[in-house]
Amino acid sequence: MARGMAMWLWCVVAVAMVCGVTAAPSTHLETHTETENDIRDDQYYEDILHKQQVELKSLGCRPMEMKVSVRSQLKYHDDLADKMFFPEVFSVLRCHDECSFCGNHKHGLQRGTCEPETERTRPVVVFYVEKGQKRYRQVMVTEHTTCKCT
Repeated sequence: MARGMAMWLWCVVAVAMVCGVTAAPSTHLETHTETENDIRDDQYYEDILHKQQVELKSLGCRPMEMKVSVRSQLKYHDDLADKMFFPEVFSVLRCHDECSFCGNHKHGLQRGTCEPETERTRPVVVFYVEKGQKRYRQVMVTEHTTCKCT
């Protein structure tokens, strides 16, 4: 049993190093089949439930950095769409419901979605080469400044 656990831990560490993970998730519930000799006490499960509640609450509903494609922000008639430009993506603050939580964290009940409350428009700069000359363009993008649960 101890050797198997040590091998499992070594594999997790190796995978984390390869993938660039710096820390393991704080909540991990081993999947196993309970037997008479392997029954956990209630406090063990209550501790895990509490950690899950804290993690869910910490998600909140707020803007977070998201990767966005410049092409997805171009207007239909923009000639930049026909050019090879860099960078192709940029980082912008957005309200993203999949990375947020609106609801009752104590019971893990989803209630509503995280949506933008206020926004601002800001420029991102791209460059391209045309006739041997480096050219710059600004593309206006929408950034979420605050979010709310709806």
